[in-house]
Order: sequence, then structure tokens, then C-alpha cells
Amino acid sequence: MPAAVTVWLAPGDEAPAAGRLGMYRAGMGTVGLTVSSLVVAPGEPGRLAGVVNPTTDLGDLFASGSATAFTVHILGRGQRALARHFAGDVPAPQGELRVEAGAAGLAIAGVSDRIYCHKATCHPFGWSLLVEAEVQAVELGERQVPLAWWSGAFVDVGG
Repeated sequence: MPAAVTVWLAPGDEAPAAGRLGMYRAGMGTVGLTVSSLVVAPGEPGRLAGVVNPTTDLGDLFASGSATAFTVHILGRGQRALARHFAGDVPAPQGELRVEAGAAGLAIAGVSDRIYCHKATCHPFGWSLLVEAEVQAVELGERQVPLAWWSGAFVDVGG
């Protein structure tokens, strides 16, 4: 099934952890990871749940309780390179990794669709970590063609 492609960004330690998957820095002391297993539930407050690899720097931050606030970036057409960078496939394109202050936390500049979250719980979920959070704020840009993970590749959905 196609899954939305997001990048989760959280404040983290600048010191690299040797041999760890997920050392994908975006600047300003942040750690990010491409995540496609997530769901958003309406309510007051809204809730978000996602599955994160526990062998990543971001997984470490969630498991240790260090990442209490994070930003979920919803990627669209033209942002495949960011998805691949935070998945650990390729270095970030020159000039595309800029971090800025968003409505409720740090965010990747140039990604206008953002969900700002405050982590509520984190626990083992199969071979992964299930991270549950409260939605603090949402920023949406102009409607765009979404990027999806489908059949082992990043693809544009729709027209």
C-alpha cells in the first residue's frame, strides 16, 4: 500500500554515535529520519502515532526520553532527495538542508507542510518503536502532489 513520506526532525546531540544508522543531521543540533509508517487521529488534541527504527539516532532520542518535541514534515513532489537523505541513502543536496524556527519548533526550510508534536509515549512495537504524540500545531502550504513510499521506491502520487 502506498504510504505518505515524512521526515521527523528532533533536537539532538551534535556528537556522532559511531556505527549508528540515522546520523542524518539537518543543522542547529537536529536529527532526522524518513518515516512512512504513521497515522494521524483527529481529536482535541489531535494525536499522531508512528513506527521508528530503534537502531537510529532518532530512535535513541525517543527511547531515552530526550526527544519530547519533534516536527513531522510531509514531503511532496520535488522533495525525493530529502527523503533519500534522511533514509540514509544519499548526502543532502547542497543548500536544501536549512533549519528554521517554525510555528512550534524547528523545521526544515522549504517543506511547508508540518505537524508539530509533543511526545507522549514510546514503547517497543515488533522490531520497531511506536511513538505516540500530541499534535501541538499544524502548518500547511499550498496543495502539492504528495510523495509516497510504494513497492520499495519513492513515487509521486496523483497528478
